Amino acid sequence: MAEATEVLPRDPEGRLAIRAEFAQRQVETVAARWKVTLTNHDAAMSRVRAAVHHVQETINTQTQPVASLDSTPPIVPGGSRQDTLDAS
Repeated sequence: MAEATEVLPRDPEGRLAIRAEFAQRQVETVAARWKVTLTNHDAAMSRVRAAVHHVQETINTQTQPVASLDSTPPIVPGGSRQDTLDAS
């Protein structure tokens, strides 16, 4: 979208020096010329929220305690858990 942003006037701080509606029309014109489909803000944010929810659920699932490791006998040097179980 460099073509659209290059023609839009900017103030000394680099911010757009035009109304949002005009900037939107310029971007849409370039997108149409390049046959680029634009997604509206609400649809994009809905996808972002769904992705964040999915990631959070994945993290929550992976951090759930599987089983209490407190009751599992430790591995002793030169032995195994089974050796430890047999010894007790």
